[in-house]
Amino acid sequence: MDEKKEQLQSKYLQFSQQIVEDPANHEIHQQMEQIRNDLIDIENKSMSSSSSSLSPTIIVEEEEQPTNETGLSIQQNIYKHMKYLFNWTSAVIIGLMITIIGAFVLNQVSGKKALIVCSICSLILVFVYVYHIIAEKECENNQIVDSEPEELN
Repeated sequence: MDEKKEQLQSKYLQFSQQIVEDPANHEIHQQMEQIRNDLIDIENKSMSSSSSSLSPTIIVEEEEQPTNETGLSIQQNIYKHMKYLFNWTSAVIIGLMITIIGAFVLNQVSGKKALIVCSICSLILVFVYVYHIIAEKECENNQIVDSEPEELN
C-alpha cells in the first residue's frame, strides 16, 4: 500500500509541474483530481484497517475546583449570591419605579392619597418578590439536602 501511495504522490508531483507549464490543460486537472481521490481512498482504507484501540485518544481531565462546606465550587457560590443580590436589588428598583410613576400619575388625580396608594402597592410587590426569592432559596436548599444521602450510598 505504501508503494502505491508513493507512486501516486510522484505522479501527482509530475502533473503539478505540467500544470505550471500548461495551466489550461483540463486533462491534467482531471488526472490530478483522480490521483487526489485515490490518495484519499488509500488513506481511509489504512485508517479503517488499523484497530480502533490503536487510534489516539484524547483524555481531558477536569480541574478540581475548590469547594466550600456545602459542596459548591467557589464560582457557583459567587454566582448564587450574585443572583440573590440581583433579585433583591431588582425588587427594590421595581418597587421604587412603580412608586414614582404611580405618584406622578395619581398626583394629577388625588394628591397625597396617590402617594399612599402607590407606596402600599409597591410594598406589596416587594414583599411578593422577596417571598418568591425566599421560596426559591428554600427549594435549592432542599435539593442539596436531598442529594446528600444518595452520594453517601
